[in-house]
Amino acid sequence: SDKSTLLNGIEQINLLKLGIEILDALRHYDQFDEKIVDYEINRSISNLESLQSKSILTSQSAFSIEENNHRLDGIQSRIYTSLDGQFSYDQIDSERFRKQIAKWIQQYSIDNDHHHQQHLSLQSIRLSADLCSFLASNTERSDRKSTATETLAIDDYSASVPTMMIVGPNGFGRKFLVKTIAYNFGYEKIWSPDFITSERHLIGELNALLHSEDDQSSSSGGRKILILIDEIHFELLEYLRDIIYDEMNRFRSTSNNVIRLILTTTTIEPIDELIWLRNAKIHRIPAFNQKDLNELARNYLQNYLSNDDFVRIETIVEKFYPIFEHFASKSNQDLEDEFDQSRSSENFASFKDFLQTFVILFERKVNQTFKENERIKIGVMKLDSVSNQVVGLKNDAIQQKQLLNSKRQEADDAFNLIMNSMHQSEDKKVELEDVQQKTKIETDNLKERKAKIDEELSAIEPVLEKAKAAIGGIRSDSLTEIRSLRAPPEVIRDILEGVLRLMGVNDTSWVSMKNFLSRRGVKEEIMNFDCHRITPEIRLKVEQLLQKRNESFQMNTAKRASAAAAPLAEWVKANVEYSRVLHKIEPLEIELRKLEANLSRAQSHIRALDSQLKDVDTEVGLLRERMQAITVEAAEIEINLKNSTKILQQSESIVNDLGAEHRRWTEQLEKIESEQSLMPLRCLISSAYVSQACQESSFSKRNELLSECFEKFQTKSFEMNEFLQTESEEESLLFGNRVDVHRFANQNDQQQARVFFPQRISLICDPTRKVLNNFPKAELTSL
Repeated sequence: SDKSTLLNGIEQINLLKLGIEILDALRHYDQFDEKIVDYEINRSISNLESLQSKSILTSQSAFSIEENNHRLDGIQSRIYTSLDGQFSYDQIDSERFRKQIAKWIQQYSIDNDHHHQQHLSLQSIRLSADLCSFLASNTERSDRKSTATETLAIDDYSASVPTMMIVGPNGFGRKFLVKTIAYNFGYEKIWSPDFITSERHLIGELNALLHSEDDQSSSSGGRKILILIDEIHFELLEYLRDIIYDEMNRFRSTSNNVIRLILTTTTIEPIDELIWLRNAKIHRIPAFNQKDLNELARNYLQNYLSNDDFVRIETIVEKFYPIFEHFASKSNQDLEDEFDQSRSSENFASFKDFLQTFVILFERKVNQTFKENERIKIGVMKLDSVSNQVVGLKNDAIQQKQLLNSKRQEADDAFNLIMNSMHQSEDKKVELEDVQQKTKIETDNLKERKAKIDEELSAIEPVLEKAKAAIGGIRSDSLTEIRSLRAPPEVIRDILEGVLRLMGVNDTSWVSMKNFLSRRGVKEEIMNFDCHRITPEIRLKVEQLLQKRNESFQMNTAKRASAAAAPLAEWVKANVEYSRVLHKIEPLEIELRKLEANLSRAQSHIRALDSQLKDVDTEVGLLRERMQAITVEAAEIEINLKNSTKILQQSESIVNDLGAEHRRWTEQLEKIESEQSLMPLRCLISSAYVSQACQESSFSKRNELLSECFEKFQTKSFEMNEFLQTESEEESLLFGNRVDVHRFANQNDQQQARVFFPQRISLICDPTRKVLNNFPKAELTSL
């Protein structure tokens, strides 16, 4: 009591909150012993936001952890919660619980195509444990057995509906954990109000949710529904709470239905006589300190960077939060000092934006450095290639000297080759003339046969093409009309029988005809039909059909039967006639193909002979030149040797000059490798600058923060705009918009860095929801 007099009003409120939280937690146990009481006391004290209150409590003998180690032994290694969704509180090993939650998160992400990555920190595990207990089915029984005193103290609607409020920062993953655990506990519906809604629309949605499938739920043992409401809808729900609770209670009283209400907010403020907090289980996520954010940074970077990249930045992980806080806070206060929950929420969200910006910038710089390294390495390889070419020129000069000494021997060999080549040339000329004469005869025969075939086909081809065009003009609804007939007229049956037989379909039943007409692209199939497929047997059957049912294939008769029947009838008659002509000219076509093959072989032979003849003539000419002017050729070789020597000398001079360039590029490679060691820290400072300092309107203030950062963290200054430069305007606009670019176009270059990597989404004024409709999986987290 003496120490409590030293507490101010805020600390007294904190201690009262602590007591309420402990009692509220114990109320959910069916039975508990001394160890469970110690567990809840220790957990609640560790969640206490006020460092001063925590220090005062732990200094008291009743709460002294040092003096009660024998009672608190093993508390941190176990959790009292539920894993099966049936028992609200059960003793579970903490490591087993963490692995199970991680497994649920992975399964939920796979089943719902969700790419969220949740870091399971100590606070996440504690929140998951409370959610498992709250969402377990048997809490329904204990909640319904409220005492008379409780009923008098609490409004009817709030007493009957199990409610939980989660107080914590945006970006922590509160709603994701809620949905994950509810999904694994078998909640069939997880409902949240729309982004933009009215009172009438809200009530309509709630009625549709609670009153759908009532008959099925009664036979299957009840439904499980979770209502998840964020603080952005508190103002609207405040006026509708009576209606909302009446509907939820009516649903809950039916059969074995289970319903839960979870509220999420960043801070608890006075809300209409605290109606949301009455009889609600409250889970507070404590404010994050520097140690928590360092752990968040380490896990975030491990998830999003490759192992090699993470090893490069692992040594500076401890600097992430100090540099972030330097730019984010004007007063440069450490997070260890106390601050309110709203600032904690904003700080946490900003820190995650900062980490995301760092990952993007670091990966881009790594890729950029890799490309620069590759470019220089390619240059060095090309220089090495030039050196190898000079060595090749030296070898060529040696070979030319040897060639000069061997030319006289080659002259003797050339004489014999000339005589043989001349005999070969004469033989090739005689053979070439004979083949050309035969080719002329084959060509004349080919033209004659082709003319006869064209003459035979000239009369029937226009008729066939006209019939195909008519088929293309058939409307789909005309075919549909024919398919819909239960028993077709004889005219349509006769025409379709002719079509099917021509196309090789022997089954001419009405079912087969309907199946044929229902094919995809049946008109194109008919139009592209190859008449060569019509065998004499098929043509004979169709001709007999035409003779027997001639009236059905008349134009007027077919038109009266159906709009599609007339083109089909004309197509049948044209194909029969065309097939008859093809059969007639078949011997001519076979002979034509033989003539074409013979002509092709003859032409190939002529080209080969002509090429060989030219090669022989060329060879003879060269050998004659060598024979006639062996001395001249030797002189030419000597001239070539002199030219090669001159080129060699020039190349050696170039290689000597490129040697200096080679050394310069090698030094540049070493410089890049040296700068790579500084790149992680520079990316860290740049990310903090573009994500935090650029929110400061004063350029001088931003420049001052940057200069102070270089001095404070003892790092060499660098040009921010040069470090953040991109290869193209499109890359600069990847995370920004053109309005920002025009806005900063005439200001200092460092101000333009704001549009390079901003991760905060811009304010969108969208009353018609046209933009919002492009993001169907978007989730509104704050206003």
